Amino acid sequence: MSTLPRITAPDLAKSLGILLVVVGHVLRGVDRTDILNAPEYWQYIDKAIYLFHMPLFFYLAGLFFENTTKRLGYKGMMTRYARVLIPPLVVWSYLQQGLQYFSSASNIDISLMNLIFSPIPPKQQFWFIGALLIMCASVGFLITLEKSQTYIIGLLSILLIGAALTINDPAKIFPSGWSWYLLRQTFYHFPYFLIGIVFAHGHVERIKLGAVSALGIFALSLAAYMFSLGQIFEGQVYILSSVVCVISLYKFFVAIQDKWRGRTKDWAVFIGMNSMIIYVSHIIFTAGFRTVLMKLGVFDPSIHLVAGTAVGMIGPLAMIPFSVIISRKITPLVEWVVPYKLLKKEERA
Repeated sequence: MSTLPRITAPDLAKSLGILLVVVGHVLRGVDRTDILNAPEYWQYIDKAIYLFHMPLFFYLAGLFFENTTKRLGYKGMMTRYARVLIPPLVVWSYLQQGLQYFSSASNIDISLMNLIFSPIPPKQQFWFIGALLIMCASVGFLITLEKSQTYIIGLLSILLIGAALTINDPAKIFPSGWSWYLLRQTFYHFPYFLIGIVFAHGHVERIKLGAVSALGIFALSLAAYMFSLGQIFEGQVYILSSVVCVISLYKFFVAIQDKWRGRTKDWAVFIGMNSMIIYVSHIIFTAGFRTVLMKLGVFDPSIHLVAGTAVGMIGPLAMIPFSVIISRKITPLVEWVVPYKLLKKEERA
């Protein structure tokens, strides 16, 4: 039985996205540890990363969402996403925040109540899962309606305008607190999920643009935002630059997916396929490693950045071989703790 060739562009994009997630969190972890004296220019790296890396993930989540919903139906779609997203959210929320609560080395204060209700609402990096579930539930319903495309485009327009008008001072409409934090992140990332639906993979494929040109547009958009920092219109440039960065970066991966072959591509695809386990667990690895380095007397921020990022990527992936062995006997439990995916032989480059 013949199988369609795997579309690898989403996985390649996820591999870069998850690398930047780990880099960003290592940067911020070091920044919160004052004794490391992180260089000031790291703040600009942080702003550059956060312009597009999480928007990229929501865009990628929207690419095939409409097809999935129409194929499985609303109930089937929600069952699938709940089964894939909720168990890792619960397991890793308790693991991470439990370690933060009981560890004297943690640079994040966790109250007992926050620990007890760790997954509700999703806190720290786990907001992504909560936001994605909200988007799936609401947009999935719209897709079941007759004029779904009209409603989705209308909602996208409203959200983009709302984000452009409020992003300079989101605190005015979103007070402090984890529940409001989740809603704020959902509000500002919702447009990218909708853009993924409206401007899906097929549309990007049809853009007459090569890899170099796509990367050039990405770089120009990123530069435009960086030059706008501190200006009155910074928020509006952020929205426009972020959208262009996400689409042009994805176009770059679409353009190279068939030209890039070999073992390095297989590894990149494998990392992208397993970005979820890296996302939910990398904080434990990076924070723990940072603590070890400091106890060993290593205070060079550059070493923390490079080594911490490597550990944050390799640590979660190193759990997969053990999970494959264990899953032969207790599959559901392993899927909850380490939601891994393996590249099939026929899908390798």
